[in-house]
Parts: sequence; C-alpha cells; structure tokens
Amino acid sequence: MKKIPFEMYDKVNYMCRCYMDRTARAMMFYDGTPDLKKLREVLVCAYNKAPVFHSKAVDNHISPYWLVSDFTEDEILTVSESEDLLASADAFLDAEIPLDSKLQFICALFTCGEKCVFCLKWNHMLMDGGGIKQFLNDFFKTYNEYVSTGVLTDYFSNGPRGYKEVYADMPLDMAKKAKAQFANVARKEKRTLPFSSDGNERTMLLKYGLDGDYLERARLAAKKLGGTVNDVLVTAYIDAFGKIFGGVKDAFTLSCAVDLRRYIKNPERLGYTNQVSFMSCTVDRIYDNIADTLKDVIKSNKANKEDKFLGLHGLPLLNIGYSTMIYAQAELVIKMFYSNANLSLSNVGRVDTEKWSFGGEKMTEAWFFGAAKNKPCAATTVMTLNGNLRMTMCIRANDKDKEMIDRFFACFGDALKAMAELDL
Repeated sequence: MKKIPFEMYDKVNYMCRCYMDRTARAMMFYDGTPDLKKLREVLVCAYNKAPVFHSKAVDNHISPYWLVSDFTEDEILTVSESEDLLASADAFLDAEIPLDSKLQFICALFTCGEKCVFCLKWNHMLMDGGGIKQFLNDFFKTYNEYVSTGVLTDYFSNGPRGYKEVYADMPLDMAKKAKAQFANVARKEKRTLPFSSDGNERTMLLKYGLDGDYLERARLAAKKLGGTVNDVLVTAYIDAFGKIFGGVKDAFTLSCAVDLRRYIKNPERLGYTNQVSFMSCTVDRIYDNIADTLKDVIKSNKANKEDKFLGLHGLPLLNIGYSTMIYAQAELVIKMFYSNANLSLSNVGRVDTEKWSFGGEKMTEAWFFGAAKNKPCAATTVMTLNGNLRMTMCIRANDKDKEMIDRFFACFGDALKAMAELDL
C-alpha cells in the first residue's frame, strides 16, 4: 500500500491531539436536493485526486505517515432521510474521525422532502479553513458543470501540500529572510472564558447567527479610522470577553488566524493542506467605550500588518525540530515552546452562496466549525453568509459552559450592533 510522509503541518496538528479532537466540520443547507449519482461521481474524483482523504494516519515514532486505503462510494457519502435536518447534521458531525480510520474525510447528505443538508467532516491534519474553501470551490465547480453540460471535468487539485510553498513566490532576498524568522513572536493570553469545573462534558457544536447589516455598518464605521472587517470582529470579541469576564483593566491579547496563502500568487496551485499561522492583537485594556477598544485594536493590527513576515515567525524553528530529530523526540522538544492559545478567532470570510449551489439550488444556511477543543482552549470561527454573521465554537464542555458561551455570543452580537451605530 502507498505511503505518504506527513508534512510539517500534518505533524503540528497531530501533536495538538492533547488539545483537540482534530476533526473539523461543516454543514450546508439547501432548498433542493442534488443529483445523487453525479454527486457520488464527483466525490470519487476528489478522493482519487487527493489520496490523503482516504488514508490512515500511522503513528510511527520515527517518521509518521499516511497509509493510502481503498474506498467505495458508499463509504465516502452517507445518504438518508431525516425529520430534523439540523439534528441529523449535529449527530453526524458530533463524532470525531479516528486516526486509524481509512477515511479522513467523510460526507453525509440528509434529506427532508425537497430540502437537504450536506455535511462534511475531515481530519484537521488534512486542511484548514482556507483549504476547505478551496476544496468546496473545486467541488461545486466540478459538480455544477457536470450537471449543466453532462461532462465530468475534474477541477480538483493534486498540488503540493508542504509548508515551504509559502516561500515559492517570494523574491529570493525576501525568501531568505523569511526562512530565518526563527523566533515565535506571538503572544498568548493566559486568561480564558470562565468555564465551569463541573463534569459531564461532551462535544458541543455551538452556533450564533446575527442577521442584518450590522457587520457591514460596523465595517464602514471602522473604515473611517483605517480599520477593516477583521478589526471589527476582533473588537467585538474583546468587548464580549470583557462583558463575560467582568471587565479587564489590564492588557489583553487575542490570537487571530493568519492565512499564509496571502504570500502565494496563485493559491489554487496548492493541494488541500494547512497554510495557517497566528498573530496576536493586544490592547492596553478593554474599555467601557467600545470606540476606544476599536481604536486600540486598529492600532495593534496596523503594527501587525506592517510586519512583512506576518505569520511566518517560528515556521523555520518548527521545521528544524521536525527535520533534525525523529518524530517522537521532536514532539517532546517542540511542546516545550509550543502551546495552543486559550482564546483564538478565525475568520473564514464570505461564503459565496451562488457559487456553492447544487445545480442552481442556492445555499440557504451554513455553519463551519474548527476541531473540538478541550477546555480551557476556546476557538471561535466566524464567517458571513449573504452579509449575515455566522459564529461557531466546537468544544468539549457541559451545560453550564454552553449557557456561558451563549451569553458570550450574544455579547459579541451586541458589540457589533454598538459599532454599527458609531459616529466616528
């Protein structure tokens, strides 16, 4: 059977198994159903193009690898009827994908009359949020063209998955300097959300939606100060944390995901992979006036954006660790200076409901989740759907934690509404 060596990011995400279940998730709702025969054929094309989708992760202490497995159409896609699409989607996505499963990417389609929900779950070692967006662009392009023309043209990528692709399009002098960024400069917040110490923890897929033009109006308000939509989202998070935590009068840091595809001229040449790092946004304090917090966030992120190696710090250090030692040794050493952030925010960005349609049936709703984190780590994912905010957290928690996180989400929405009303 074919073996595929782990890439560096595969190893990093494997190492994080003590923080999370490594399983990322997505659910997409439609007022219509796809052509099942064509859907299966398109998925088979994708799996044939990306063998890591149907591979076991082998825990070899010297050099872990993917072991490619055979698969069938029925194994990669489960189809069933449902009386409650959301409940069925939650139940399917709840369970993690074991490392020894021969499939590391699994799909399900639940139908209820003429409506359906299309669910995906995948080992985070395969790809990040940017990777799944690339996959879905390729998937829907392939499927919709097949439906409209009757010709199955394969648009899936089998490009490289290695982290060094981030340097490929840089001028030689910049690439040389980027490869010398050994220091990990990202600060991390020691505080976290006020979780309960009670037991009875289970995987929860928590969701919050805010419909309306609040995010756009808040973006326009921030723009007057030189801010962006990301500044708005970070500000809302920080303000909500202050409300939940009971006020923070000293410096506070939020870890924000940085898609390293920003350094690649044509990201579509990549295979489905991880190309993500984190930057730190630090404010002097969480102010009572949200406008002051927004100004502090814009100032902090402006300094981040002026760093021409944003997100690249520490990658060479990880590479040295993994390339100069056997894996078991490297994991022990890297854990000494690497830890998951207690608080992090990832912005998936805008979801194109027309592009991600099933043969003309537009997407009506969608929720994307990172892997289920163990407390006290809490990772929040946000995206926009038809201009509306969608916010999620996947976490191992209990009912008291859920109540607290629901309040946090509500405070986040209130912060967006407040920024939408700012007259700066």
